[in-house]
Amino acid sequence: MSQSFHTTSYILGTGYADVFSATSNTLTLLVQAVNNAEYVVNCELFLTDGAHLTKSVIIPFQNLEPKKGVSDTTKHVIPSAWKLWGKASVAGVVYVEVTTLEGVP
Repeated sequence: MSQSFHTTSYILGTGYADVFSATSNTLTLLVQAVNNAEYVVNCELFLTDGAHLTKSVIIPFQNLEPKKGVSDTTKHVIPSAWKLWGKASVAGVVYVEVTTLEGVP
C-alpha cells in the first residue's frame, strides 16, 4: 500500500461539521486550530466513527484567545471512514489545519 502526506484545511462554523474524513487508515501528524478574530472564541475537535459517535477528543472544548492557536502533535491512527469533527462558537474565524500520512497499515 502506498503512503502519502496530505494537509487539509477547514474554517469552523457554529454547527458540528466534518473537518477531515479518512478514506484509508490515516495517521495524524499535526492538528492545529487558530483564532483569527480580535476576540475570544470557543472551539473543539474530536474523532467520530462512521455513525458520528465520539471516539476520542483531539482538542477539548476551550477558549482560544485572539490571534492565538492550539495544536495537537499526538499521533492518532484514524480508521477508514472515521472523521475529525469540530465546531466553534463563532463561524468563520477558527482556521483548522490537519497534516496526515494516509495509507498506514
